Formats: sequence, structure tokens, C-alpha cells
Amino acid sequence: MPPRRVSAKIFGLSDFSVLLLEALAGVISVWLLSRIVTPKFWERAGLIASLVLAVNPIFVAVIRTNNVDSILIVTLLIDIWALIKAVEKQKISWLLLSVALIRIGFNLSLLISLKIKNIHCTAPTQMCP
Repeated sequence: MPPRRVSAKIFGLSDFSVLLLEALAGVISVWLLSRIVTPKFWERAGLIASLVLAVNPIFVAVIRTNNVDSILIVTLLIDIWALIKAVEKQKISWLLLSVALIRIGFNLSLLISLKIKNIHCTAPTQMCP
């Protein structure tokens, strides 16, 4: 069952239940950025990076709307974490995970945003209703 449907079943169909997942994605993004930056630099740099992301107008606009880009942002931040682990540990498995996460993030974003209504098109030039 899709996460938005689960959220709507738990909280009822409302603006809150629809935007809850995007809000959670925003919170997770800020936390992940802090966890990525802090070990490489210092704690203050992690806090500053998280603050800049949290108050960035574009980030706030993406998170406040019913948009799939918030899920893409979380996926790409997890990908950056896996890529840093690949460089640190010199293991190909972390690099392959990083590549897979990029594919998953963009494919998930594309599939959610397409909203395929009718898959019975027979010719490539025929428009689906």
C-alpha cells in the first residue's frame, strides 16, 4: 500500500495527512545533512549546514507542497552518505549502493509524478486520455 494511502487511512483524507510525508522528508533531510557534515568538519558546520537547508526558501517551498521532490532530496542525501562511506572504506559495495540509490530516487520521483492513467495506448504517437 502506498505511504500516502496509509497516512490518509490513519489520519483521514485531509491536507495534514497528505503533507505529513513531505514534512517528515524535510525533517529527515535536515537531520541527514547534519549527520553527513558533522563527522567530516565540526559540529558547528553541521548545524550551520542544517540551518541553511532548513531556512532555504526553495527547500521550504518544496516541502510545503504536495511534491515528490522531497522524497528525491532524502534519497539523494542517503546516496551522498553511501558515497562518503565508499570513499572512506574503499569498498565497491558502498559505491554500488550509492549508484542504486540514485536510480531509485530518480525513478521513484518520475513514477510518482507521471501519474499514468491509461496504459492501453497502442501506438507511440497516440495520446492516452
